[in-house]
Amino acid sequence: MSNADANNAIPLGEAFWEEIAIRSPELEENPEGAQHLAFRFAGKYLPIVRGTKDKEERERVWLAFWSYLVARETSRKPFGLSSDAADEIIAQFRAALDE
Repeated sequence: MSNADANNAIPLGEAFWEEIAIRSPELEENPEGAQHLAFRFAGKYLPIVRGTKDKEERERVWLAFWSYLVARETSRKPFGLSSDAADEIIAQFRAALDE
């Protein structure tokens, strides 16, 4: 299977990412936050990660996503994670993407 074929097999739906996010102890009691996180990742960060050309670019995208995850909760963002929780979610998302 080529990398392009493997990339096409990646689940892109929000529900898949939400299922991973809701396992975080900081989000298990906040389904709205997990849903928002999955929506934002699938809609904004995932397409950029998939479109990056090299490892350095990809790392910048993950860092931007990490910064988003740890930013404080607002009226438009119903969660704010600790750096450890953000690290764990990113590690799980990267594993799901086979990175």
